Amino acid sequence: MLDLEGAREMIDMLDALREKTMGNLAPGEDTLVLDILGNLKLAFMEMDQGCGGSRHAAGKSEIQALRDLTHRKTKIKAHG
Repeated sequence: MLDLEGAREMIDMLDALREKTMGNLAPGEDTLVLDILGNLKLAFMEMDQGCGGSRHAAGKSEIQALRDLTHRKTKIKAHG
């Protein structure tokens, strides 16, 4: 059984933690946290849609935009 509401709350807490630590992390650490949050949000949106899409459901274009952003960051990290 999936606890999508609990997952959303954890993602929100991680988002708040990232905001509170902004400026205090090394660039690599900040990138890592941002990548992890992006992947978690993408996975959440896909799971949410797979379960019939609750109030947090995103449209396909939003999911694709998040995928593209995550893919670009991965490419930049690999080449940078």
